[in-house]
Amino acid sequence: MQLTYELFVPPPSMKVTYHPRVIRLQESSKPYKELKRVQIVTSRNSKFEKYPEYEVEPLSTVNVKEDKSKTALEHDDCKAMHEWQLEYKPACNPIHEIDMMDNKFLAEGGFRSVWWMPDAFEDGKQGSEAVIKTLVWRKKFRDREKERHRRDATAYMMLEGSKHIPDIYGYCTNSAVFDVSREGSLADFIAGEGKGKFDITTWTPKDKLKYAWQISKAMADVHSVGNIHGSAAISHTDISPDQFLWLDGMFKLNDFNRARFILWDEKKNEACPFYIPVNQGIWRSPEEYGDDQPETEKIDIFSMGNILFALLIGEKPYNGVKKKEANELVLKGTFLKVSDERKANFTPEERAIYKAIGMCLKFDPKERKTAAEIEKYLHGKLENYGIPEK
Repeated sequence: MQLTYELFVPPPSMKVTYHPRVIRLQESSKPYKELKRVQIVTSRNSKFEKYPEYEVEPLSTVNVKEDKSKTALEHDDCKAMHEWQLEYKPACNPIHEIDMMDNKFLAEGGFRSVWWMPDAFEDGKQGSEAVIKTLVWRKKFRDREKERHRRDATAYMMLEGSKHIPDIYGYCTNSAVFDVSREGSLADFIAGEGKGKFDITTWTPKDKLKYAWQISKAMADVHSVGNIHGSAAISHTDISPDQFLWLDGMFKLNDFNRARFILWDEKKNEACPFYIPVNQGIWRSPEEYGDDQPETEKIDIFSMGNILFALLIGEKPYNGVKKKEANELVLKGTFLKVSDERKANFTPEERAIYKAIGMCLKFDPKERKTAAEIEKYLHGKLENYGIPEK
């Protein structure tokens, strides 16, 4: 029997429910069918069909150094604040040992597919499950994606000491293994956002204040890593409700594949701004919707203000307004407000959240408070009202 080995790439019309990058084994010139038995023969016609060679999209700020150990992000007078911002430390062997056929497809984002691993760890105890994220099959293996996921894994590793960030258990190029969230994300709780699996109306004002603090604490932890002279070394740049997963009885911030590692201008002795050309959605800051505007970690603060507003009110910002119109309102400085009648009925806990929102939603990034300042304020309110952290 002659056998053919090929890399099976599903067509766009096929709904993928299994890992798409698998080698299928079949008899030559025959339709695909499961082979019950393979007879080894001395003469066979075997082939391995690879992905076609794509031209790598060049990036002016992303190149591999000669020693292949670092990715050069530095440009002009802007240099890395820390060595870890340039490092690449994959752990490929454990990733390659994962049997993807035992995993279940869960979801898919813009860049990666998510697979449930029921027996991720050898001890086999309850809670040994995890998820593995792999590059979506329609994406090309480009330097852009590899650099994106290098930053993602590096950010997780630098934040491993924070209980407000999920754990990472290993990564290799575009694939990585993470904690799994059974209960979903903050988006699942907010009306008009996500799947609506949970009812935010059951939360008490004390619950809302506690969750507002958890969100601010996660953000403060991110901005505190490698902080130099009050400037963060990491900006998440994609803060939205679906990035806060419910894990271990609290909301934790995940998904750093859009993060930016902030550089330092050695001549000006200040942080270098960064630029992200495409910024979609309704959760973003004015500078993100503007044309070629310099951005800093303060874009995360503005987005956090929108999330706190959604948590407080129970619905997403600009609900019922088209995205383009909402973006234009933000560009004009028309931000979210609560009616005087509703504010008059706020509890002390709700007033604290509303004040924190005001610290975030400022048109000028320099006028926004830092994540550490907002976290300190909200934590003080938790202590004042005797509310536990989780």
